[in-house]
Parts: sequence; structure tokens; C-alpha cells
Amino acid sequence: MAAPHPELGPALLRGALIGLSLFLLVVVAAAVVVPRAIGAVPMPVLTGSMAPTFSAGDLIVVQTVAPEDLSVGDIVTFRPQGDDLTPLTHRVVKITRADGRVQSLTTQGDTDASADAPIVPGQVLGRYLYRMPGLGFVAQLTPTESADSK
Repeated sequence: MAAPHPELGPALLRGALIGLSLFLLVVVAAAVVVPRAIGAVPMPVLTGSMAPTFSAGDLIVVQTVAPEDLSVGDIVTFRPQGDDLTPLTHRVVKITRADGRVQSLTTQGDTDASADAPIVPGQVLGRYLYRMPGLGFVAQLTPTESADSK
């Protein structure tokens, strides 16, 4: 049996470190650079009301959208009414229009039994674009908004 090459260990370690570095670079680009380049915002998800689309601990990216471009089935992040300023992220289940303009939207979490109170277009922060599983907990360490899908 041949003896292992002594220089093989450091080469494998160097290759693993380069691979890990490239992976982290791609993750950072998808989580921070790409959203900013397209005018979107990364937000951590705090609860599981939108499972299995995304789960608590995921990082989602949302982009500003004109109310008229929204459709039933879209997932939006919005500010609820009242004193709670934590953004929610739920699916649009109904759109009320008058004179061709959106008057209100009704949303509901995929795991929720009932719909949320209707919201007005001004409460919508953006439409869901994509998610990064498990990165929301890391994002909570930085000062950003959260996409609490209650």
C-alpha cells in the first residue's frame, strides 16, 4: 500500500477553504448585494404562517410594487394597522378595486384559518421575490426590518 502524499492534506484544506469562501460570497451577494441593486429589501421571517412557502428563520427579499400590479395569489409584506409596526408577510386573497384603482387588499397566511383585516395600498411595503432558507436569524443581528408572517 502506498503512503499518502504529505502535500495532499494542505491542498485539500486550501480547496475546501476556497470553496467555502466562494459559497459565502454567493450567499452574501444573494442576501445583500442583489436586493439593493434591484431596489429590494431583505427581511427575516419571524413566524411560520406562510409555511411551506417560507418558514420562521428564512430571509425573504421583497421589492416595491405598484398596487395595480398586484394579483390575488401574490405574497406581500405590509405594515398592519394600529400600534404594531412589525411588518407582516401574507398572501393576497382578495383585491377590491374601484375606477380601475386598488382600494383595499385582503391577505391571509397560508397556515391561518381566517383572513386578515383588509389593508390599503399605502400599507404595502413590497411583493415577495425569493427566499434564502435559514438566513433570517443571521439577518436579525443587523439593523433591518423584519417580515413577520404571523
